[in-house]
Amino acid sequence: MTEQERRNTLWARLPMTLRAIVTGLFLTVVAANLWPILLLKLGVPMAATIEVIFLATFLWWAHGGGSPRATQRVRAQAFRRVNLTSHQWIWGLIAAIFFAASVHASIVLLFRLIPYPAAAFRHGYDLSFIPSPALR
Repeated sequence: MTEQERRNTLWARLPMTLRAIVTGLFLTVVAANLWPILLLKLGVPMAATIEVIFLATFLWWAHGGGSPRATQRVRAQAFRRVNLTSHQWIWGLIAAIFFAASVHASIVLLFRLIPYPAAAFRHGYDLSFIPSPALR
């Protein structure tokens, strides 16, 4: 396939950012849908190990590793492959903590404003069929 033919495909005409988002969503949907299957077939410890490996591979790919070579530079730039200063780390961690607190607070407020029966939380969430090691 020539360079001109490559440029004429629909995928090649999409902006690089959109292509990266679509590819990343595809990979995360695969991982999310594999999780229940791995849980049922392999049990919790092995499934969690495989998911950690999948996450590490995804982060490596997003960092600019792997194929396609045409998007490596853009993925590395979008991943912001730079060393952060300690000042940036501190503010990033503070922002992450406040983000988590705001999400949890909004959940609490939601269930304060809209009544939800406590029994409904347990309905359909019996996960005892998943093989896992017994607690000691």
